[in-house]
Amino acid sequence: MINKHLHPIAILKILMEQSDEEHILTQPRILELLDITEHITISRQTFYRSIAILKDFGFDIETYSDNHTGYYLRTRPFSPEEALFLCHAIDSSNDISDIEKSKVKESFLKFLSKPMSKEVLHTLSTRSIRNKNDEILINLARLHTYIWINSRNPRSKIT
Repeated sequence: MINKHLHPIAILKILMEQSDEEHILTQPRILELLDITEHITISRQTFYRSIAILKDFGFDIETYSDNHTGYYLRTRPFSPEEALFLCHAIDSSNDISDIEKSKVKESFLKFLSKPMSKEVLHTLSTRSIRNKNDEILINLARLHTYIWINSRNPRSKIT
């Protein structure tokens, strides 16, 4: 339980963990999560003041007046593509053990919203990194062959 005067920070924590553009939270849902997770009960007016404080401090929060649906944190430290790239980089590292790789990925995924981390984990589990790398190498070989043949005979075509 946190100090009841830190409710803007508690609201920010909820927005960071639970919301994104596809998972917009309503004001009643945020108040409910605030009560459940932090054991803080605040009024609607206090909620609106907290959002205003967070926005004044530079947090990029989409509000109900912007989208007529609810609230979410617009700006994230990583896009889903960047997060997936970093997880692939961790997985393909030969310098650390599989246990350490899991710990590093788990720590990294805590920086993402829960929906985004679930999406990244799902994508990682359904794709084979080895197959993806094989596809890249095959395409590079095709490109190399195409360039080599065209440099010798500009009228030739590869299929």
